[in-house]
Amino acid sequence: MHKKHRNDWLRIALTPWCGLMLCVFVMGLWPSAGLAQVPAPSDTGDVIVLQEDQSRQEGEAALSALVARYHEVQQYQATMKYTADQKTGRWVYKQEGEIYVAFDRARGMLKIDRPDMVMLVKEGKMYLENTGFWGDRYLVMEMEGDLNYQALMRYAQVRGVPILSQVPYCVDVAFLLSDEPVSELAEYMVSEVKKMAVKGKADVTVLHLPMVGEDLLLRVDEKTGLLRQVRFEADMFEQRKSQFRSDSYLYKDVRVNQPMDEDMFAFVTEGRVGFSSLEALWANMEGKEAPAEPKKQGLVEKEAREKAPDFELKDLEGEPVRLADLYEAHEIVVLDFWATWCPPCQQALPGMQAFADASKDKGVKVVAVNVAEQSWEAAGYWEDAGYSMDVLLDEQGEVFGVFNPKGTLPHTVVIYQGEVAGELAGFRQGQEEQLGAMVETLKRASEEVEKAGSLEAAKSTSDEAVVGGEEVETPEAPF
Repeated sequence: MHKKHRNDWLRIALTPWCGLMLCVFVMGLWPSAGLAQVPAPSDTGDVIVLQEDQSRQEGEAALSALVARYHEVQQYQATMKYTADQKTGRWVYKQEGEIYVAFDRARGMLKIDRPDMVMLVKEGKMYLENTGFWGDRYLVMEMEGDLNYQALMRYAQVRGVPILSQVPYCVDVAFLLSDEPVSELAEYMVSEVKKMAVKGKADVTVLHLPMVGEDLLLRVDEKTGLLRQVRFEADMFEQRKSQFRSDSYLYKDVRVNQPMDEDMFAFVTEGRVGFSSLEALWANMEGKEAPAEPKKQGLVEKEAREKAPDFELKDLEGEPVRLADLYEAHEIVVLDFWATWCPPCQQALPGMQAFADASKDKGVKVVAVNVAEQSWEAAGYWEDAGYSMDVLLDEQGEVFGVFNPKGTLPHTVVIYQGEVAGELAGFRQGQEEQLGAMVETLKRASEEVEKAGSLEAAKSTSDEAVVGGEEVETPEAPF
């Protein structure tokens, strides 16, 4: 047979088979077929195929049951294997490892051993160590109140960013310590949870929580009623090839309500140097003198004022805004640094909004500066909360680092006539009243200076009004 005719014959014979195989491939992988593959880590060989037939009512009931089950747990140990994959254009990131968690509810003790940090909470104190970077140094901080997830987020921070808000996430810790763990993990989540049907596995429970730009999947273990697998999927049903994020967490060797030895919560301090703040620890690493601990609580007024460092940030509309322009247009500018993942920020923002509404006609401009987050994260949270304060985006956290080197959130700065007049670290009940009182003090001082200046000007005019021995009529002083 001629070579050309032989190739034509092969092409005719193989075309139907190629078409069939292509259809099978598309139906199996393309999201328009209504399926999404959610594989577990490779060592399990387990692949779940989710169908988009979802029940919201069943999902909410299943989530409530999951939270209740974790709150029944008194002693807990688990090893979690995680794999984090991310791709943005040509940039590819992959991280994997294991996290160990031990928890004793009755004794208020918690240990989280992760590759980048070891965290231990016991006897009202939090210990943090990073042997790879800090050497023989460690942090020890007094914790106020009960052990809960918000307290962990508040105390365990590096430059204002909570350790637990970074990959890898400790999802089980949120369920153990919080009444609303999903809200703790994703503040801007869509307010719904759905139970997804699993192809060929009617007894498997998978909860789907759609969020802005990504999806959270929770697989419940059939035997323990606790989490077996967690996945964060960016654009789960779109599967964009140029940009995606996929974090997988597999819980293994989970032990519930078994006796726990005291040695599990041991922390070695002998032969090591402890610090009460990260700022003091870093100063020691750099060979500098540790900064003095602040003595005052609440709003601290500056005795010696310094000019506020100027900066330029974009607002939610992408328009640049300079600080200098703000205090030229407003006598008092209040910068409130915040983040969506920060529980104390969430507590402080309603009062800050009330303060902004009450003082907007007094020459006061309140600006909420979002720290180290993307614009869509801040915009989504702001819209859901219904706040009207202007927002500036400090996406790299550089401006925040200038105003607050200690790095704790929230942080409020009061700028009066271009100078830093006061600061408020953290959240305290009634702080909006403190800010209001300070504004009134600054306004009275401004009025007194203006009055004194007017009187001095009037006196000077009166002294110069006598010309050649004759008194010239002068205008009355305005005050």
